[in-house]
Order: sequence, then structure tokens, then C-alpha cells
Amino acid sequence: MLSGGWGSINVHSCPTIVDLDGDGDLDVLSVHAYGCHARDVITGSNISGWPVEMGGSAALGFYPSMSSPAIGDVDGDGHPEVVICRHLSDTTSLEPTVYLFEHTGGWRTWCRNLEPGLGGSSVICTPAIGDVSSIHSGLEIIVCTAEGFQTDKESSDEKTFNSAVYLLDPSDGSNIWKTSFNCWFYSSPVVGDVDNDGVNEIIIGTSGGTQTNMVLVLDGNTGAVEHTWNVGGWVMGPVALGDLNDDGYLDIAASVNGGTVECWSGLNYQSFSGFPVSVGSTPSRGPSIADIDGDFELEIVVGTADGLLYAINSDGSICSGYPVAFGNGVYGQVAIGNIDADNSLEMILADDSDPVLYCYDLGAGSFPAMMPWRQFQHDSWHTGCFEADNTIPEPPTDLIGEIDYSLVGCEVELEWDLSVNDPFSGSPQEPTDVIWYEIKRVFPRAPFHTIGRVYAGVGSYVDYFSTGMPLVVYAVFASDGTNESEYNYIKFPTSPTDVISLGCSVVEEFSMGRASTSIPDRTQVIEMDESSDTERTSVHERIVETIPAVIDEAVLTRGGNSLCLTDGSLEVRYTPSSGADAVVIDLGEECTVTSVLPERISDTSPGIGLLTNEFILNVETALAVEPSLLIEVAGSDREFYTFVAESRSGTDDVRYVRVCGASGLTEVSVYGSRGTDSGVSAVEITRSVENEGWMFSIPVVQYSEEASVKIYDISGRMIWSGHAESGSVLHWDGYTDDRTPVPNGVYLLQCGIGSEVRTGSFVVRRD
Repeated sequence: MLSGGWGSINVHSCPTIVDLDGDGDLDVLSVHAYGCHARDVITGSNISGWPVEMGGSAALGFYPSMSSPAIGDVDGDGHPEVVICRHLSDTTSLEPTVYLFEHTGGWRTWCRNLEPGLGGSSVICTPAIGDVSSIHSGLEIIVCTAEGFQTDKESSDEKTFNSAVYLLDPSDGSNIWKTSFNCWFYSSPVVGDVDNDGVNEIIIGTSGGTQTNMVLVLDGNTGAVEHTWNVGGWVMGPVALGDLNDDGYLDIAASVNGGTVECWSGLNYQSFSGFPVSVGSTPSRGPSIADIDGDFELEIVVGTADGLLYAINSDGSICSGYPVAFGNGVYGQVAIGNIDADNSLEMILADDSDPVLYCYDLGAGSFPAMMPWRQFQHDSWHTGCFEADNTIPEPPTDLIGEIDYSLVGCEVELEWDLSVNDPFSGSPQEPTDVIWYEIKRVFPRAPFHTIGRVYAGVGSYVDYFSTGMPLVVYAVFASDGTNESEYNYIKFPTSPTDVISLGCSVVEEFSMGRASTSIPDRTQVIEMDESSDTERTSVHERIVETIPAVIDEAVLTRGGNSLCLTDGSLEVRYTPSSGADAVVIDLGEECTVTSVLPERISDTSPGIGLLTNEFILNVETALAVEPSLLIEVAGSDREFYTFVAESRSGTDDVRYVRVCGASGLTEVSVYGSRGTDSGVSAVEITRSVENEGWMFSIPVVQYSEEASVKIYDISGRMIWSGHAESGSVLHWDGYTDDRTPVPNGVYLLQCGIGSEVRTGSFVVRRD
């Protein structure tokens, strides 16, 4: 019963939600005793052209329809059409009639009695709309009839139920194909390519007749039966589709009146292990599928007739904390979504015998989440089509922003390019159904929080905040009012000198020439067990690739201030690997260094917010004695700030910031092009015939500093090191540090002197 400004009308089906008139506000369609209303969700008033009538002499209060409206742009004109099926034309006669109305309402576009010769036939279930057939172009309409609904038919000893599944051409309602069955169809059809053959299937449950207690899979092109399952009762509601076991195939979940929930694999049509699952009494008419507990796995959600709410894992186990008692019982399907924009999912269900609606909040951090089948007939348009997904909008792109710092807080200006589904974008892509953009903000160790919305066509937002956290992240979603897109995000430090490597790659350097990203990469390694001469398999992390590396002799010290080397996000926080000598931050492009200034900081430094007892135990001592290095890069607002004991400035063209000593932070090198001309010549390499080795002529630099010379093999492994004064000649006899003669091959030279780094290569060839 609808009331409160909406009139007083009996409603026996689920309302449908869509922006029917294109004004940016959602509208609610509800079928009742004589037709269908379409009302503005804000005002409750009828939109222009509605309500519409379905004909017949239906008495007020007697339903002409048990099915919900289904929505789709079936004629490709950019506007949604409404499909409604009639159950009764008056209080006694049954007619399986389908109507199609334009979004403007008024007189129907067409109506069709599917079986004029069968006076006892009816349509009880909601039609589906989707691109079912790969032969027929565009969308089609799927309708199922339930012949023999009247009581005089039910009392017959020999019953033949002339029901059928119809695929209709939306232009005029004519049959594309029809497949007959001896059953009733209370369950609505759903559409999805469950076997990944490129052709959609239609899946529907049966009730009554000789083909009762079954779930059918039909070929979308022909209507032929591809597969059937026998179940322990009538299937009164639509099945749900989703990849429950993450194998790339859609799986099928069904509620069965015998008190069970069934689940089958789309890969091989076999029942899932652990299913069927008993829920004690009749489950709600149709399950929903979503990740409701944030474990990155999908769950099946159903209510029951005895007032319990179940959440079932893909292995058939009941989720922790379930079932939940909620009332007298539930008849309709559970709906799942973020209805209040609070970064959490809600589950909504209605009591079967009392006028009570229940809403369960699933807690902070439960949204965004996977929701492949979140409500009755999949989406708010009730398409019943998995791939339609009510056309989830594409995300906004090219999110950029600027942050201004002040003593009282920060101001952030965000800009983005509109989603291609935004009607105001440069080249809008159908469907143009984006209504607003939702902006979320998060600080480390906290969930996303919605801070604002802007309407379609707006690509900017300004935010203000004040916090002691080192990092802030913004994400922007496009929404069509029901579905949210994937999101783009951007990060900012909350003070101008917070983080040395915001948004940059951090790569480790090892004394054996290994390099590794700070994000672990699991690699299986086969090792030999020398004691038993057998293979032993282990899993190593952070082994990514072998490259020629620039190595410093600093000793690794564990437990340094990791926040000064990463962007502060928990998922990429830097922890030095065992044996790492240094880390290199890749700025992503070559920049020009304007200054490298060693400075001492005080307790009032903006960098103080980075230091916590988690990383440096004695904060006051560290602040009192540790010098700092401020690296300013021309043409960039970024300033790279860290704590060091010694600093080096390098060449003008800079792409990399190298921190030697890893967590110990003993030294910083700034470099880019390794052989730039800054007045220091290259190392001259000559063959020494007399001393049977090689001679390295060290260039002269001002103030005559000592040079560090290192030799690497082609794999990047350091094999020898030595020291010499500026302007002198250093001899190498062709042996490694452990006095092993090196084999013939190409070798790499690195010479560090003052603030300069020089490299070279030469060939060792012994006769």
C-alpha cells in the first residue's frame, strides 16, 4: 500500500527506480490496480505522461500485474522504455499480455497477447531486458508465462501447462523464438554468459507441472535447453549470477522452497562443494550476491520465512555472525547497497507480515565492494541481465590537484575530466546516466569518508582540512544514482616537507648487484639441500630483477624512519630487505636541481610530524643532532626532505635520489645522467702491460678529495674496490677482493669523487 501523498494503491511487485524524464532526479515506477505510476522521488508527484493504464476492467484493489516494470533503451534512442506484463485483465480472466511504454508515458507503443487462444495463461514473473541473442542486433525482451494459475485448472487430475519462455523483438513484440514447457514460471528469467562461449544464456527456475522443481539453462540464440538441475522444491524467485569462486566463470545461486540454497559452477555446471545449504525454512524469493564482509570474496545473502538473515560463503559455510534474527519473515529479495554514502554497505529487507522495513549497516570500510547481484533482478532497472549491470558509469579521468598549506590547515583544489557517461562531457557515450560525482577523503589508518558531491558536468571540488597525519588521499567516483564507477585517486603530503618520495618508485640496492622494489613480489626458488642432495622449494619475497647497481659500502641498519622513504600509505610502507645497502627513489622524469642544502632542524620544523616513537625511539635527541637535506627541484612544487648524516649534491639533470645505508640514512646522492659534463673529466682506463693489469687515472677536482673506485661484473656484482687521491693513478691487477682472477669479459667501473660520479666500461681479455 502506498500512501503519504502517493495515493492509496495496492502494490504487489517491487518498484523500479530510474531517471525516466531525464531531469537528473530519480523516479519510482510502481504497478498497481489499473496501470503504472511514475513519481518523482523528491516530490512524490506524478511525472508528465504518467500514470498509464493497461486496459481491461480491473476493479480497484485487484492486481492486473504481479511483475515489476523492467527498463531498457530497447529502441536505441537514448531514452529508457518501460516493459510491463499483465496478470489479469479483470477479476476472472487471464491474459499473458506485454506492454511497452515510452519514457514519456501516455499511450502504449505496443501491446501483445502472447497466447490469444489460451484464456488461462498469465504472466506472473518480471520480464528481463538485455542483449540476449548474438544473431539479433540490439536489446531483446524475455517473458515467461504461467499457464494454469486459476484454481479450476489446479484441480484437474491431468494438467498440461502450456507455459513458455519468449524472446521478443522490442520493435513490435513479435517472437524471435519461443520454447514451451510443462510447468509454471513464478521465477523471473535472468541473462548472462555463464559458460563463456560468447553467447548469453537465460536461466530460470520452474514451479508445478511435470517439469517442476528445476532450474533451466537456455541458449540465448535459439531457446534450446542447454542444461537442467533438479532441486528439492519450487523455485519462486530469480536466480543470482556472480563469479563466486573467482575462476572467471559466472556461477548460479538459487533459493529453493524446500528450505535450501543451491549453487552451481558456470564452468562445468557441477554443484559447489558444501551445497545445497539448508536454511531451515523457505528462503526469500531470490538470493543476492555481494562481498558483505570485506574479505574480497563474494557471499550469498538470503532471508527466510522464519525471520532469519543468512550470509553464505562460496564453500557453503555460514558467515561469522550469521544468521541474524530480524522479524517474522521475509518474502522479497534482500537489497544491498551504500544508501547513505557513509563508506559502508547496508542490507535492506521487508518483513513479510508486518509493515516494517529493516536496514542493517555492515560497518565502516565495507564499501566500495563487489556486488555482482545486489538486488531483485540485478539492478534498479530490473533488467535481470548480468552484463547490463545497469551500465555502471566509467570513472572520471586525469584527476589532478593542488594543495595550499597554512598555519590553520590545508586547502585542496581537485580537477578531473568528466566521465564519458556524463551528458555534459565533450563526446558523451551512451548511456549518458551520470548524475553526480562523489568525493571521498582518507587519512592513513582510516576508512574512506564521503566529503561532498557535485552534479554532472562539474569537474572540480575544493576541500579544507586540518590534521596531524602525514598524508591525505582523495578519490572521485562517478555515480548514476544507483551504481558507482571505479575511482581515480590522488595523494598529497599534509605539509610541504613531509615525504621524500611521494608517489615515486622506491628500489633497493644490494651489495651483490640485486635490485628490488619495495612492494613484495613472490618468487619460487629451487635450492639444493646439500645434506641430502635433494631439491628444496622455498618462496622468497622482494626478488624482482638483477641489474647493474650503484653500491655504497655503508652498513645496513634496521629500524629507520620508513615514512621518509615512502608516501606514508600502509600498503607500500618501506621496510628494508635483509642485505639492502641503499634505496633509490625514481622521480619519474629528469628535473633540474636548483639547490641541495644541508640544514639543521629544530623542534618547530614542519618535518617533526613524521617522527614518532614507532620509528625513532628518542625523538628529542634525534631532532637535536640530526642534520637534514632539502632537495628543491625546478618546475615542481615537490620538495624532497629526509634526515641524513652527510649530503652530496650531484649533476644538474636529476631523476633519482639515492639514499645510502637504507634505513640508516648515512648519505644521500642525487644523480641523473651518469656522465654529465660539470668540469670533471671522465676516468681514463688503460691497460698496464708492465704491472699486468689496468690503470685508472682519477680526474682532478677542487680541494683534492679522495676517490672511491669500484668494479662490477656484467651482472652488477661488485668484485673489487679501492681508493685513490684526486689526480692520482690507481692500479688493478685483475683479481677480485678475495684474490680470485676474473674471467674474460666486460666490466663496469664507478668512480665517486666529491659530489661527482663517473662511470666507464672495459674488457678483460687474457691471452
